[in-house]
Amino acid sequence: MISGDNHSDDLFMFLKKEVTGLKANTTYSLTFTVRFASNAPTGSVGVGGAPGEGVTMKVGASKIEPISALSSDNHFRMNIDHGIQTVNGNDMVAVGHIGVSATTTDFTIIERSNKTTPTFSVTTDGQGKLWLIVGTDSGFEAKTTLYYTHIEVTFAEQ
Repeated sequence: MISGDNHSDDLFMFLKKEVTGLKANTTYSLTFTVRFASNAPTGSVGVGGAPGEGVTMKVGASKIEPISALSSDNHFRMNIDHGIQTVNGNDMVAVGHIGVSATTTDFTIIERSNKTTPTFSVTTDGQGKLWLIVGTDSGFEAKTTLYYTHIEVTFAEQ
């Protein structure tokens, strides 16, 4: 479970995992499948953005460990390029939103994937390591709670 209350129209929440044992300095194409429970309706209005469509699910990877740190302007910022809300970054791509349907507010399991979008590629470090990251980039200015139930990543050497 991951949960956050967005007060700034720009909340990024994430999960990360280090992967080892890959070939050093090798480029891999990654395909993500993410299943999670959401209670965010679609077609609704919210502060700053809709509770469903205003929260973008993103997947990606990086050679460096993704962390947030306090910046000089007193905001926490990521050390990787995850993009801005629906826009892709160098280290993450958007795979949809967290909205379930227009008629539900019950937690329902949904799936997002980059199987049908352009391939996401990343190159490992000199020890054959990289960091996987799954997260949400929110423009919805209220509380979002998600329950991740399954994250699968397929690696294909390029």
